[in-house]
Amino acid sequence: MTSLDQLFQILNRVLQIEPQQFRDEIGPKDIPRWDSLRHLAMISELEDDFEIEFGMDEISRMRSIGDIKESLKIHGVNF
Repeated sequence: MTSLDQLFQILNRVLQIEPQQFRDEIGPKDIPRWDSLRHLAMISELEDDFEIEFGMDEISRMRSIGDIKESLKIHGVNF
């Protein structure tokens, strides 16, 4: 499984994002289920699945799928 597939599975599981919604510019304003609680659940799953740990600054900057991908890249995840 690729890193992109892994990310999609997490976002689909936590936020129920459909494939056509999986674009870098999509964020909480576009996905009603993307509230603060689900954001933290998503962070937890990302950290567990990719075996990384985000700092509080990183977590607060994750405002879109593109932001999430950039944060994962900083931690060595390749897309």
